[in-house]
Amino acid sequence: MRLIQKLSWPRLSKRGWTWRIAAGLAILFVIAAFATARPGDRRFYPASGEAVTVYVLNYGFHTDIVLPAEAVLPRGGRLAEAARAAGNWRWLVIGWGDESFYTGTGMSLERVGDGLRALFWPGNKSVIRFTGLNVRPDEAYQNTDAAALALSPAGFEAMAASIEASFAAPPGEALAPTGMRDMPGVF
Repeated sequence: MRLIQKLSWPRLSKRGWTWRIAAGLAILFVIAAFATARPGDRRFYPASGEAVTVYVLNYGFHTDIVLPAEAVLPRGGRLAEAARAAGNWRWLVIGWGDESFYTGTGMSLERVGDGLRALFWPGNKSVIRFTGLNVRPDEAYQNTDAAALALSPAGFEAMAASIEASFAAPPGEALAPTGMRDMPGVF
């Protein structure tokens, strides 16, 4: 009987089991992270010669991508159309978001509902917002995390093509003004 008691699992309190389960889940997470990690494409980033600098702006709850107009406009296409429609800017600020939340204005309980739906409900319609800046993003948003990325021309082209692929409206269709006084641009 003593032998059986020595070989059996020790009795743990609920707290002991909770810690073991949490540690096991953490170990599984680390294993999954390493098992699914993939290297980046060195042709795109970091640039090893000529580079196109883009910015990623982190506002804490939202992130924008900022592209130089001098790289967007000459390539043509739907992205250049959006850049021209947004206004005459040196930098094109691009953000994606829930259509109702992003295009709505003012403060009300309905807006709170839009925000909660945008965060927690899958399959919402989304829009792309285009606006601009005439100064470097890291200068314009000093209280925001602004990360500069030096992409190769091929990397920039791949990113621009990916952004264009996310457009639902066909080329030539007019973009809607944002209607925001403090952030003019188009959707």
